[in-house]
Amino acid sequence: MKDEKVYLDHILQSIASIQLYVAEGRASLDVPQTQDAVIRRLQIMIESALRLPPERLSAFPDIE
Repeated sequence: MKDEKVYLDHILQSIASIQLYVAEGRASLDVPQTQDAVIRRLQIMIESALRLPPERLSAFPDIE
């Protein structure tokens, strides 16, 4: 298993990318390519979060 910092970095990079993609506001989400890019980054975040150690995840019981 990789160091959890790698997965946390993937999550942070994805958040930054999504913020960049939608910087122009809600209208930017009307563009199919932007929708695809945001969805892909959300997938990366989910996959990375699932690879975090259980003790890290247990620190946030309100998040499924």
